[in-house]
Amino acid sequence: MDKPVSQPAANDTSNDQESIGDLFRKHPAAFIAGGVALGIIAGALLPRGTGRRLAKGAVVLATTAGEAGLALSRNARDKAEDLGREGRDALERNAGAAQRRAAELADNARTTGAKLVDQVVELASKVRS
Repeated sequence: MDKPVSQPAANDTSNDQESIGDLFRKHPAAFIAGGVALGIIAGALLPRGTGRRLAKGAVVLATTAGEAGLALSRNARDKAEDLGREGRDALERNAGAAQRRAAELADNARTTGAKLVDQVVELASKVRS
């Protein structure tokens, strides 16, 4: 009896990927030559000067993007400096208010303590009498 031969699933591409990778490892020069050939063909099909125009457009785009990035970073730095200054100023203002409030509380505690001592002395003198 003949045994059935198993077929890989229709959507199984792992064997294809492995065979392409193996082929590249065995023949890297062929892949490089193929890439060069495709580049030559594409260059021959494009109108003259297209490559220069594309390169010039890419340079202009890269320059514009660089300038925009620089402007954004400067803007972010300026905002961070402004926020730092505002935070420091608010802290200084609030620190002064906190110091004044702490001094008021200390005065109140001193006054209350003195009143308590007076009341204890008065009570003690009444108990002795």
